[in-house]
Amino acid sequence: MAPGLYHTLELMRDGTVRSWGNNSCGELGNGSRSGAEDTPEEKPATVFGLTGVVAVAVGGVPVTSVFYIGGGGQVTTPPPPPPVAHSLALEKDGSVWAWGSNKSGQLGAGSSTDAVVPARVPGLSEPVRAISAGNAFSLALTADGAVYAWGDNTYGQLGIRPGKRSAGPVRVGGLPAVAAIAAGDVYCLAVGRDGSVWAWGLDCGRLGDGLITEQSSDPVNRSVPVRVKKLSDVVDVAAGENHGMALRRDGTIWVWGDNDRGQLGFVRAGIAPNTRYVPVRLPALTDVVAIAACGNGSAALRRDGAVWSWGAHAPDAPTPVNGAKDVTSVALGYSYGSGFAVRRDGTVARFGRRD
Repeated sequence: MAPGLYHTLELMRDGTVRSWGNNSCGELGNGSRSGAEDTPEEKPATVFGLTGVVAVAVGGVPVTSVFYIGGGGQVTTPPPPPPVAHSLALEKDGSVWAWGSNKSGQLGAGSSTDAVVPARVPGLSEPVRAISAGNAFSLALTADGAVYAWGDNTYGQLGIRPGKRSAGPVRVGGLPAVAAIAAGDVYCLAVGRDGSVWAWGLDCGRLGDGLITEQSSDPVNRSVPVRVKKLSDVVDVAAGENHGMALRRDGTIWVWGDNDRGQLGFVRAGIAPNTRYVPVRLPALTDVVAIAACGNGSAALRRDGAVWSWGAHAPDAPTPVNGAKDVTSVALGYSYGSGFAVRRDGTVARFGRRD
């Protein structure tokens, strides 16, 4: 499962992909796009032309209301702009396919034209082993341990000079051979094959390098990857809107970044500061085999098949998800109720607060 801000992708056992939700940019990949007045597609439909898919990812830009003060001091709220989202799929042959919004070149096609059906991303010479998507940019990890990025680069998230976007894949420099990647909203995380963790993009405490502190908290754009402190023997990472997570080989979780919604797993009341500028261990959970983060939410899958969640999707402290047993994978979306746990039998349990 890959739940996004306004649409969701579901990877089926036969290697096909289903999608539903908003389709204003063609992000459902069904050959059409919806107008502003159309309702989202509620019934899952198969994405055109994809077979042998092994991974999917979704990216998007959150839509925020803009307030204008008119004559006489009256505050008005114009209709929000349509959602901007794109989709990625990785096939077993190592090819990457993209569709949806392409305003920033996030489809990697060398243009800024949206696509309503999947198109292969050119310029990736080595087979790709993992994909991830952020806000209008995309990441790919190739078999030789290299990381490629394309799309928006306002904050240096492509690993090149901030502000210089790229409509085609560019290699991120300054990294060791990489084993895992994760794209946050406007920053990136990577796990080296040596177990180290690296970060780049917008740094306001979310990169975990300790260079941003309470005394020096002005955001900095970092296009050159920096090593995340206090971490070793890491096997996977997850990136939320303003927080990061790392899973160590021993099954423990380490967290850093903002904790304004309890996304780090610590109760907010009485704790100052809420932000952790370098990783700290989350003591509540052990024997973890997978982690997930999105927006201000976090989740973990334990070896016994149970799922725990916290932050925007649950209370501040990690809490077991009811009905999520014998689970093999977990995914989170932005909305409060958009946590998904896939059981071994292929059924899906949805979880999260509905308030």
